[in-house]
Amino acid sequence: MRCCWPAWRWACAQGWRATSDKGHHAAVFEGAAQAMGLGQSRFDELDALRDWRNRKYRAGQFSTAAEVEEAIALVTPFQADVASWFADQHPVLMKQGLSGGAAP
Repeated sequence: MRCCWPAWRWACAQGWRATSDKGHHAAVFEGAAQAMGLGQSRFDELDALRDWRNRKYRAGQFSTAAEVEEAIALVTPFQADVASWFADQHPVLMKQGLSGGAAP
């Protein structure tokens, strides 16, 4: 989920907000996927990852090494999509680093 923070900070700076209501993570992922022009299947992958993450709130749940590898495999292309979208749509932010600081 941390890979989404730079995009989230930018969206908040633009006036976008998500509530803390039930389902807000799904709404944010769906909005991000739509904004970047990703298909339904990519959103479904992110939603599966979100559901996987939420298992930590259920008693007795733990993650296997294979599940962690699968989660990484799902989020890595999304991370690349976010970076590519920012490079195309907001190149100045990419040069500054999404934190808004000066480029190294």
